[in-house]
Amino acid sequence: MSTFSDKFDNHWKCIPYAMATLTSSDGFMILFHLLRRGYTDGDKTTCAISNKELADVMGTSISSVRRAIDTLKQLNLISCSQNKGALCTFYVNWSEIRAIHKVSSQISDKGWVYLRGLCLNSEVRPISAIPLTILNDVVRQYPHTSLNMNTPSLNMNTPSL
Repeated sequence: MSTFSDKFDNHWKCIPYAMATLTSSDGFMILFHLLRRGYTDGDKTTCAISNKELADVMGTSISSVRRAIDTLKQLNLISCSQNKGALCTFYVNWSEIRAIHKVSSQISDKGWVYLRGLCLNSEVRPISAIPLTILNDVVRQYPHTSLNMNTPSLNMNTPSL
């Protein structure tokens, strides 16, 4: 069984902070708890937990947890299946996390505000569903300008986007 730090040993060093701008703080906390408590094997992370348990550990209501889970599902960051009783098995979508990371390393905070608006105006769509031409335009219009950014230019024509 893997530990939380094991999940990020290779190319999963961190979840991009920008994911927090795409969802609510509850959604980000749910994703964090799924990763912390889940089991990762290769490119698959699963976690069985109830909405009530998530609400208790986060100190929020079950309805807030349900709303945040719905948003995470719409963003294609997780999927879930109902088990016996109140227990759900959640699956983390690493390919969507990779797509978000590719974009997040290329755009400024203003670019994320713009991209979040695109997602909200289209009733919350995953980044991977946004056409490459639009993503390329956002990258050109809102480039990340940090002097310490040492990542090469993105090849936006990769299949994961």
